[in-house]
Amino acid sequence: MIDLIDQAALDLVAKERERQLDKWGDQTHTPEQWKAILDEEVAEAYCQIMCEGVNEKTVAELSQIAAVAVAWMRQYLKKSLSK
Repeated sequence: MIDLIDQAALDLVAKERERQLDKWGDQTHTPEQWKAILDEEVAEAYCQIMCEGVNEKTVAELSQIAAVAVAWMRQYLKKSLSK
């Protein structure tokens, strides 16, 4: 069951997805490109945690990771639902 904390996290991810869509539009990439994008986001979050610990910037970085994963899922869902 999704609680208030989960919902707050999902809301942050949705906000980040909106920001990404505004900035780059609906993206289509190869699996290798998606992995590279996701790897970069994970590295940024890791650096943030190692340099400053967990704080608002860390949460923002983690939101970016989740939002990229959603964008990747969206690409494949869009294909499967359009059949």
